[in-house]
Amino acid sequence: MFFGKGAGRLRITALVLAGLWLLGAASLCLAASKEEVLAQSDIFSGLTDRQLDLLASISKEELVPAGNKLTTFGEPVEELLVIASGTVKVILPSGNVVAMVGPGTTLGEMGFVDKKNASASLVTQAECRVLKLKASELRSILNDNPLLGYKVMEKIAAKISRSLRARNGV
Repeated sequence: MFFGKGAGRLRITALVLAGLWLLGAASLCLAASKEEVLAQSDIFSGLTDRQLDLLASISKEELVPAGNKLTTFGEPVEELLVIASGTVKVILPSGNVVAMVGPGTTLGEMGFVDKKNASASLVTQAECRVLKLKASELRSILNDNPLLGYKVMEKIAAKISRSLRARNGV
């Protein structure tokens, strides 16, 4: 016997400690601050700590159960959404699921830019932690902070451009 007497207890203790460590790591992921979630998102990455703090101050955090609608096709887009954890289905009016997106994805940017209604429905596939930024408050911050506004709108334009190029096979 490699460990001698009591080796079974030692292995169980090691497994319990490893499990607790994994749970702690998962909790840290779920407990990421609003600023950290924004900093890891496709639209708000690359911003300064001050800019992230400003955006975090207007964001609302929500835990959304699986199967809930975040946005319905044709309805006004009143919030920009940032997925912190979980998975969201992007569904066209035809019922086709065109994308499954997860942490770091920002949704609602087209409606935010053109002030048109939602171009797809968004349904949580799994429980999601979502940051919601009210469009009117975000517009106000971007107008009052031109450099921040430029950076955010540039990221949104690049994301929409990538999407169009992918759809056109370019």
